[in-house]
Amino acid sequence: MFKTITVSFGYLYRCVLIVGVFLALTVTTVGSILLFHRMYYRGQRLFTYCAQTKFIRPRPVDSMLFFFLMYNIARIIQVIIVITDVSPNIVFRSFLYELPWQFGVAGFSCYFFGIAHTVADTSEKIYTDWFDNPKLIDVVCTCIIFAPFISNNIYSIVAGNYAQNGLIQDATVTTRAMYFMWTLYFAIVFIFIFVAGCRLLRLLNKNMDSRNGYACNLDHIKTCAFKLLDL
Repeated sequence: MFKTITVSFGYLYRCVLIVGVFLALTVTTVGSILLFHRMYYRGQRLFTYCAQTKFIRPRPVDSMLFFFLMYNIARIIQVIIVITDVSPNIVFRSFLYELPWQFGVAGFSCYFFGIAHTVADTSEKIYTDWFDNPKLIDVVCTCIIFAPFISNNIYSIVAGNYAQNGLIQDATVTTRAMYFMWTLYFAIVFIFIFVAGCRLLRLLNKNMDSRNGYACNLDHIKTCAFKLLDL
C-alpha cells in the first residue's frame, strides 16, 4: 500500500514538473518576443550609463523582463535535469537550484531602482528631494543586483560539496546561512521599497498641493506616469 502511494506521488510530482516546464516555456517565448520588440524596434536598452555617478542604471521594464526571462530559463533547465536525472552531481544541482532566484531578485531590484532613475529623468527636483545622495542609491542598487550572485553561489556550492562528501551537518549549517542571506537581501529590498515608496507619495502629494489650481498639473502628472511606466 505504502509503495503504491509513493509511486503515485512520484508520478504526480513528475506530471506537475512537466506542466510547469511547458508553462515556463510559453511565458519565456512570449517574454522573449516582447523584449526583442522593445529593444530592436523601439530602441530600448537594459542599462544606461550615468556620467554623474559613474554607475550603470537599469531601465525598469526592460531589465526586469530580461532577468525574469533568465529566471525562467534557469528554472526550466533545473527542472529538466531533475526529471531526466541526467546529472546526479549534488554540487551542480545545489548551484542550479539557487541560481534562478538570484535572477528573480535582480529583476525586482532593477524595476524599483529603474523607476527611481526614471523619476530623476522626469523631475530632478522630486528626485533630489526623494533621495539625498544619488550615488548612494546607485551603490545600493548595484550591490542588491549583483551581491546574491556572489555570496549565495558560494554558499550553494559549498553546501553541495559538503553533501556530496556525506557531511550532512555541515551542509545543513551552510544552507541555513545561505537562506539567512536570502532573508537579509529580501528584507533590505522590502524596507527600501516601502520607505522610498512612502516618501515618494508624500513628495508627490506635496507637489500637487503646491500646484493646486494650475490647469497644466493634470497633463504634467500624465506625462510623468507614462515615463514611469516606460510603455
